[in-house]
Amino acid sequence: MELEQGLDAEGGHVRVAGLDSFPRPSKAAVMFASVVDPAGLLDPIAAQCERVCRDVGFEPEERPFVPHLTLARIRPPRDVRRLIDAFGEFSVRLAVDQVSLMRGEQGEDGIRYVCGATFPLR
Repeated sequence: MELEQGLDAEGGHVRVAGLDSFPRPSKAAVMFASVVDPAGLLDPIAAQCERVCRDVGFEPEERPFVPHLTLARIRPPRDVRRLIDAFGEFSVRLAVDQVSLMRGEQGEDGIRYVCGATFPLR
């Protein structure tokens, strides 16, 4: 599969539900929102993206695919327990109708992410 062919996957809906952090809330380096995908919509999309990346020379990802939305990278790491508690439990329905290929560009103020291409889903 080449990028010009796009992705052969269906769109649909997932749920964004809850905030968390990595490696732990008391010393967070990354804040993220969990994505709940009971229909398994994202797994075939992730598998196709992984195949395309390997086909163009990237090393295979060793970690399992875990759907999430990265919200912030925190430098230096901080305690975010109060922030996570303030948001509490929530659930937001999110449409998935395209996949965007992003690239990081180093700038004076850190890395800025730029959209390189967008692929619509069926």
